Parts: sequence; C-alpha cells; structure tokens
Amino acid sequence: MRWHDEWTKFTWGEALISAAVTYHNFQFEKALTGPRGPSVEFYVPLLDKEAKTLFYVDDPWKRRAYGHFSDLGYKGLVFTPYAVDVMLTLTVHRNPEVAAQLFLIDFEVFTLAAGTQTLISRLIGRTRPYVLDECAHGEVCGGGPYRSLLSGHTMAAFTAAGLMCVHHEYLPIFGGGAPDAWACAWAVSVASLTGVMRLPAGEHWASDILMGAGLGWIYGYYFPKLFHFHDRVEKAKTASSSPSGIRLMPSIGGTADGGLLSIGGVF
Repeated sequence: MRWHDEWTKFTWGEALISAAVTYHNFQFEKALTGPRGPSVEFYVPLLDKEAKTLFYVDDPWKRRAYGHFSDLGYKGLVFTPYAVDVMLTLTVHRNPEVAAQLFLIDFEVFTLAAGTQTLISRLIGRTRPYVLDECAHGEVCGGGPYRSLLSGHTMAAFTAAGLMCVHHEYLPIFGGGAPDAWACAWAVSVASLTGVMRLPAGEHWASDILMGAGLGWIYGYYFPKLFHFHDRVEKAKTASSSPSGIRLMPSIGGTADGGLLSIGGVF
C-alpha cells in the first residue's frame, strides 16, 4: 500500500478549483430555483415510454417508497469511498499519505459531478414522469417537477461506484485480488439498483438514468484514472531505457588455459 512515483498527487490548483466549485454549487442551489416549466420534451424511441410502461407504479405511496429506497442507495454509496476506502487506508494500512490523496480526489470528483448535475437539472427543464399523472388536473407538484434531466441519484451513485472501482484497481485496500474486485462489483450493483428504482418512483425517464450513469462513471472512474492513477511515466521510462526490448550483459569466464570475455543477452 503506497503512492507510486508515477501517480500524480493532488495539487494546489485542484484544491482551489474544488473549493471554488463547491462555493458555486451552494450558490447555484440557492439562485437557480427552476426550471418552472419544460424547455425540452423528447422521448428516446423504444426506451423511455416502454420503460415507463414496464416499471411505473400507479400508487403514489408505493412510488414514494421506491424513492426513499433510492435515497438510501445513493446516500449510502456516496459515503462509502470515505467510510471504507479512506478509513481502511488510514487505520488498517496506516498510510496517511495515501488516505489523504484518496480523500482529496474523492472530494474533487464529487464536487465537479455535483456541479455538472445541478447546472443541467436547473437550466434544462424536462417533465418528470409522475407529473403526467399527479399534475394532469392542475394540482401543484413539488419535488422539482421539471428537473428530470438528468438523474442526480444515479449520477452520484455511479460517481461513487467509479471511485470505488478505481481505488481497488490500483490499491490493495482489501488485500488485493478477488476481494478488491468484489468491492467494485458490489458498488456497481448498488448504483445500478439505485438507478433502476428511479423508474417505479416516477422521478426520471430511462434516458435520464442512463445519462446520469454514464456521466457519473466518467467522473468517478475515468477522471481519477486520467489525472492521478496512471502508469504512463513508468512505461515511458522503461521504453526509453530499452527501446528495442533487448538487454545485454557482459560476462567474464575462463579455464586453466586462459580467459574468456563474452556477452549474454535476453531478447
């Protein structure tokens, strides 16, 4: 358990950007109260309406129950990279340097993902599926009825799952091998279930959920892998020191009659 030399550590520039985005996220939450109506209306063929027909629950109480279950899924998963990965690295592996790097990277990724989701959902209005039933007769619907695009629960859950997967791919937090692979599979499963439960809850269309899952995975998995967990420097060093893949080693031998100088190699 160590931070390899070729991995890029969290920088002061990233800290300033994360702090600025966090501040603006709170400002966006206060200032952007809309949208007050739909600005886009679209249905992905063979996906949105079909998924609503298959999963949607007519009973409003059951829809709220599915919504509460999805709340538990995404909130629990968002805290897992901190409560499990960071804490185990700090307490069990006793490596505060790696724990600090994981904590800062997690904070950075979650901050950027939250800012992206907030802006999209506040600026682009799309009617939630439940509005078509509960608000069809002029009733006032709460819960941001036009914030369907995109699914924040799903995006947050897949951001957390991506972080778990990249953590356990590069660091033996559970000891390496199958246990760390299981951690990634578990996180992806919980994130997927969280997203699916938004369908019977009537909160999002299937396309909203898929977009949230895709963006969340990009932020959670690929962002840390691109900017922090990479081995390009190490590979470049290896390639420059042995560009042809041939290693030669001189050796000296001899017999009773004289000496012998030879060169051996690995090709």
